Amino acid sequence: MSLAIEIKSNEIIMVEAKVTKSNIQVRSTHSFEFNENLINQHGIVDVDNFAMVLSSQLNQMDTKEKKCNVCINNSSIIYREILVPKVDEKRLPFLVRSEMMSALHLTPEYLMDFIPLEEVEKDGNPMYRVLAVAILETAIESYVTAFKKANLKINTLDTASNSIIKMMDEFNVSNTTAQFIVADLQKGQLKLYLFDEGIYVLTRNTRLSASGDEQSEIDEIVESISKMSQYTFTRNSKGIHTIVYTGQNANLRQVSESVEQSLNIPGRLFSDIVKEVKSIELDNKYVNAVGVLLRK
Repeated sequence: MSLAIEIKSNEIIMVEAKVTKSNIQVRSTHSFEFNENLINQHGIVDVDNFAMVLSSQLNQMDTKEKKCNVCINNSSIIYREILVPKVDEKRLPFLVRSEMMSALHLTPEYLMDFIPLEEVEKDGNPMYRVLAVAILETAIESYVTAFKKANLKINTLDTASNSIIKMMDEFNVSNTTAQFIVADLQKGQLKLYLFDEGIYVLTRNTRLSASGDEQSEIDEIVESISKMSQYTFTRNSKGIHTIVYTGQNANLRQVSESVEQSLNIPGRLFSDIVKEVKSIELDNKYVNAVGVLLRK
């Protein structure tokens, strides 16, 4: 069994599971909320307090795992889609870092990584389109220190975007030439991931208003998806073929029905796709955490 932990802005999702090429077996899950002031772009603000809360929740989960795989899904991570010249793979990290520092005015204290997305051509020149991520070195140190104080060792650090990309590939959602959207609905937040021909294109984040009115939130989600759909026509004339819904919003099916009725875009819950493709029961709430355990 492996332990995966997703760290959001004010919530932690924990999943203990065994993941192989042919199966995902979830042993136990646990989640808890915490004060959102504990984490910002610099990482964990109060390491000792965070470690104490994490240790207490691990005891409640009753896991014996001492190593974990972490998905960072909060403001500590900076995302940027960039184009860089097609060069030898050994030179690519340097180019990505230079472009990120120039475009976002980042300091040398930021650590950076990237995911190659596709080869494109710009003004007749071959280019790579990559999804780059940056995080302060001190932010990573805060996570490592807090987890160490909670008697956990971090094996891998990953991002929510990469987790979604891997999950869409693992369950054949990306096996299409059409455009589709992954809508990740969380408490107070909506993330929309756009894919075209199976390739991740971009992410848009929307903070949902805390009105407390269910229909108002659904209307707000429909409006955000409509804006993303309209944006895609600036890229091509394909339109959106389907929407895959995931996350922990209790109204996922209702949202899907409202979007189809208002925008004429059909959708499916990712948990239904997982069950159909591999006969696996997987709660949409734990998709990002499980995606961290996939190796690609």
